[in-house]
Amino acid sequence: MIFHQRIKLPYRYTAGEMNTRFLQALAEGAILGARCGSCSMTVVPARPFCPGCSSSLHDLVSVADEGVVTSYTIDAQGRVIGLIRLDGADTHFPHILDTDSPRIGMRVRARWAEDRHPEITAIEAFVGA
Repeated sequence: MIFHQRIKLPYRYTAGEMNTRFLQALAEGAILGARCGSCSMTVVPARPFCPGCSSSLHDLVSVADEGVVTSYTIDAQGRVIGLIRLDGADTHFPHILDTDSPRIGMRVRARWAEDRHPEITAIEAFVGA
């Protein structure tokens, strides 16, 4: 016997302390990373644990809104999604690239939204620097 039914599971996503601070900084036009006190890795976006050594992260630092494209793909809608190593960061930040000719190694900078809110769309896209 097969019984088909729709189950509602309402939930609320909570960003957590580090992601909340990261998103609030975006609304103010800044990008925050978390610096590991154990291995000195700077992680963007800021998160509570170091991916390198698993230490707890508490120290937030500003990183540049410019960096280098390390990889990219083109999604089904034709958008270019890049992995960007921001200046001052040791990890890659995924975001939309506004370019018709992406290439690995190209310098890009954030194009900030005029009306920013604490969400990833505070950066509209990354464009050639």
